[in-house]
Amino acid sequence: MENTITRGVSFIVSMILARLLVPDEYGKVAIISMFLGVFTILIDGGFGAALIQKKEVDMTDYSTVLFVSFGVSALLYLFLFFGSPLAAWFYKIDELKPAMRVMGLVVFPTAIKCVENAYLSRRMEFKKFFFATLGGTLASAAVGIYMAVNGFGLWALVFQTLTNELIDTVILTIVVGWDLHLKFSVERVKPLFFYGSKLMLSSLIASVYSYLRGFMIGKVYTTEDLAYYERGEKVPRLLSDCIDAAMGSVLFSAFSKYQDSIELLKKGAKRAVRLSAFMMAPVIFGVLGIAKEGIIVLFSNKWIGAIPYMYIFAISYLFMPVNSTNLRIVLAKGESDLYFRMTIYKMLSGLFVIIFFLKRGVLLFAMSSLISTVISTYINSSNSKRLADYGILEQVRDIAPYYGRALLMFLCIKLVDLLEWSELPTMIIKIMLGVFVYVVLSVVRKEENLYYSIGLAKSYLKKG
Repeated sequence: MENTITRGVSFIVSMILARLLVPDEYGKVAIISMFLGVFTILIDGGFGAALIQKKEVDMTDYSTVLFVSFGVSALLYLFLFFGSPLAAWFYKIDELKPAMRVMGLVVFPTAIKCVENAYLSRRMEFKKFFFATLGGTLASAAVGIYMAVNGFGLWALVFQTLTNELIDTVILTIVVGWDLHLKFSVERVKPLFFYGSKLMLSSLIASVYSYLRGFMIGKVYTTEDLAYYERGEKVPRLLSDCIDAAMGSVLFSAFSKYQDSIELLKKGAKRAVRLSAFMMAPVIFGVLGIAKEGIIVLFSNKWIGAIPYMYIFAISYLFMPVNSTNLRIVLAKGESDLYFRMTIYKMLSGLFVIIFFLKRGVLLFAMSSLISTVISTYINSSNSKRLADYGILEQVRDIAPYYGRALLMFLCIKLVDLLEWSELPTMIIKIMLGVFVYVVLSVVRKEENLYYSIGLAKSYLKKG
């Protein structure tokens, strides 16, 4: 619940800033953010997960990891500082040099926060994350909005990011309230590194791959195109993540209990696929139905270029119910080697698609992500028949009714366009009509997932 609130607040802040700034400025900062996203994984180095996993941990362990993380941060910042001219030359953007050097300072509070995150996660004190994250979000919002209003351009986003990480870390340090003695132990590093380095390498590969399209759009096309690409992806991803988080915390946690019984695992997987499709289908078809009005109302006319990308990414998220369930089947059966091989296959196929579509136009290049999603869906589901007796054809039959109802809902809300009203009333009417149509269809069909999802939402809110 806390995570949903902070995501909501962050979205509102980004909505305000998007109205004050231009897409080109967002695109430039997006390039820097992708570099820093990779750096964050290197700074953590898998030590966070290693600290959580270790049976007995004391302050020497935390202090040792802090030293390592801070040392890595210093090296990465030096790399960023002296490498920023090269990045500016590569992208042909002079502003990248000073912006990277300033925004790159976030690596130092990130080093501290990674250790504090592990400390709180180990103690199951998740509410403290909420206060820190919310505090950082609100403080950075004030800084970013003030600078944007006063014409600082991309520097508003740079200092918003820097302030967010700094305030987040300061609040986290206060609420943790630990008595950390600065001490370094080589003996403690070795087992932690042995465990964490494998996780770091896996995360690093996945991270670089996930950012690859963004890096290429910024280079081959324009920073404005990159901004539209990211904006179009952000809304479907936010909604998808919220649904997946709610389900993951309540439903998918039971998967590992079924690992020894194919019958029970299949039963749990079928329920997961159906419930996920029931919740995801109307949301995604709803996004498709109000994409134009949503972009204009929330972000203003200057972001109209993001509409085609929102269509592309919304369609790709229609595969999420099947993908999430199939991956969790593999993990529930403890098939870690299989999981790793599947990841490699998906990345190799994805790289081929990226190379093939790279210079065929920015929209076709973005659409290639949809092709990669289809290929990934096939790979993810390829072993479900063997592991849980739940093949892809049966999964499609399970989700088809929900997608059919959502499609009918979509057709109904598109009729509102015939009224030719302005964007805000059109969006409101479409949302209300969409909810009404989907709920009525579910009631008529006596859909049990309607009542189960209501209970799930109550449980999720109560847990928060």
